[in-house]
Amino acid sequence: MLPELVPAGEVLSSSAAAGPVWKLGIGRHYRDLSVATLALGPGMHAVVAGPAGSGRTGALRLLAAAARASAPDARVLVVAADPDAWTGTQGTEVAGSFSGLTSQPTTGRALLLVDGIESLPDAGPALDRLLPGLPAGVHVVVAGRTDAFRGMQPWQRAVTMSRTGLLLRPAPDDGEVLRVRLPREAPPRPLPGRGYLVEAGGLAQIQVAFLAQPPPGARLAMPVGVFAGEAR
Repeated sequence: MLPELVPAGEVLSSSAAAGPVWKLGIGRHYRDLSVATLALGPGMHAVVAGPAGSGRTGALRLLAAAARASAPDARVLVVAADPDAWTGTQGTEVAGSFSGLTSQPTTGRALLLVDGIESLPDAGPALDRLLPGLPAGVHVVVAGRTDAFRGMQPWQRAVTMSRTGLLLRPAPDDGEVLRVRLPREAPPRPLPGRGYLVEAGGLAQIQVAFLAQPPPGARLAMPVGVFAGEAR
């Protein structure tokens, strides 16, 4: 039986950045309880879609930890609609919006996490400008309500093109955003972090691991740049 709580320590060690594919430990599979990883090949991006309370921010925080564990030299940048969800870090930078970014993830290996796309007014236009010029080793993972990914804006097409990401607590038709058909029988239990891992159109039910919020003032193993949006 898939547990309701999977400690992050059980999955982070499965993260790896050797070669062109960046594998980020994300949780455990329903079918056999093996560790699930989100694999990002050259030029690939991903989405984390689901309703409020489905565990989107927790999934992004876990991906940030997996990135630091597997590639200590990689940059992890976060644009968040709710900065409180990213507190407790040491040496972070907080900006009001995408326009407040002091650096861009345009070289080397990097992960840009966008938390709450529907609540960041300038995120869409900023991603439209940023995504076309990113090198193959820079990946963008955008989290938000499923409806935020239904559309034909350039950024929406770019982040869903790889048909990769997480569909958390999904409705039956939520697979449309990644062009997959979700099983109608035995849907996932409505728990935070429970849903489907979609990779290149294939899907598997998983439980996203839980990463404890660090206490205020705690020092991270590697610095993370955090850029928080104004809207909550």
